[in-house]
Amino acid sequence: MPRLTVVGLAAAASCCLLLCAIESTAHRQWPGRHQATVSSSSADEAEVASLPYALLPARGAEDVSGTSFTFSPREVMERHMRRCVELARQGAVPFGALIADPATGKVVAEGANNPEYDPTGRFSGPMWHGEMVAIANATEILGAEEFQRRARSLELYTSAEPCPMCASTAVWAGLRTVIFGSSIQTLVRDGYPQIEIAMEEVVSRLSPHFTPTGSKAGRAPFRMALVPGFLKEETDPLYKHTAPVAVPIVNAGNTASLPNWVAIQNS
Repeated sequence: MPRLTVVGLAAAASCCLLLCAIESTAHRQWPGRHQATVSSSSADEAEVASLPYALLPARGAEDVSGTSFTFSPREVMERHMRRCVELARQGAVPFGALIADPATGKVVAEGANNPEYDPTGRFSGPMWHGEMVAIANATEILGAEEFQRRARSLELYTSAEPCPMCASTAVWAGLRTVIFGSSIQTLVRDGYPQIEIAMEEVVSRLSPHFTPTGSKAGRAPFRMALVPGFLKEETDPLYKHTAPVAVPIVNAGNTASLPNWVAIQNS
């Protein structure tokens, strides 16, 4: 199991990441962007290569052999996501993340919204979501230059869709692939306060010649693979009835049998 290390905010800020969107449906379109249609077995690579994101099936490398994107075998992806669920369950705030190398199948670094992973208190600020901690740990474990060099070959797994802060950090870090379980919409439905900007929206706003932090001019266009809803049947239960947001109960009748506060549960 990889060690978890503590790094400063400067190390986190030095990270860089890439982005493109994958979805299990055949195609999807965002405002101001072209629509790409990708079959489960092949793709028009020229069309995909012209976009800042590609729409690919959330499956293994054998299903995207016609594109420039490859993924870990599905059983490895499932193992990594289930580790994120384990990390999430270890704290009161159930969000876990890790960065893995698909070439070896090994985990590079982990992160969680959990003070137990930060005995020094250096990850106790509001910016230290699980994805931020994982990226910061990977930067320290590999070294900033090595992380930047390898980012385009690494995968970020997270139990829930990255918030705009984490999504932007992943983009600037230059990560190749982001695989997440529960969507921001699911978190909002279950009462978790969120900035309701989906990760694909963050990616769709990249400038035409965007390059991650530390990238050299003239490199291949920045693109990322996004795999949404991966094992969501296992991640969604993490957030059901666990939202930290609470509202006072107003009841004109007998309140003695009711709690003073109740977690928001939107139907």
